[in-house]
Amino acid sequence: MRGLVAVGCLAALLAVNVWAGEQASKGNATNGQAIYARNCLPCHGAALDGHGPNAAGLVRPPANFLDKRSRKKTDFELEITIKQGQLYTDMHRWDDTLSDAQIRDVVAYIRATAPHLID
Repeated sequence: MRGLVAVGCLAALLAVNVWAGEQASKGNATNGQAIYARNCLPCHGAALDGHGPNAAGLVRPPANFLDKRSRKKTDFELEITIKQGQLYTDMHRWDDTLSDAQIRDVVAYIRATAPHLID
């Protein structure tokens, strides 16, 4: 019985830590919109649809954040892609230009426009 109680307490603590981590990772969508306009819009477009002014000249089309496939990605997946870039595409890394807070702000802006889809 003690083992079950201990497991239950551990699960509750883990859930609280996960929730706290998710809350801490939320950014400011208003700040994110300005950062997006300055850095992301040329490829991903004003409508976040992957049709920015520079998109036609790219080898692979930029992500369409309105697309179901993009909306199924977690915030963490978006953050990692922004930080590290995407191999074999023109999506370069931004971790040398944007702070973690700025990247979270961009993700918050993307989510404000194209909310996360859960299976």
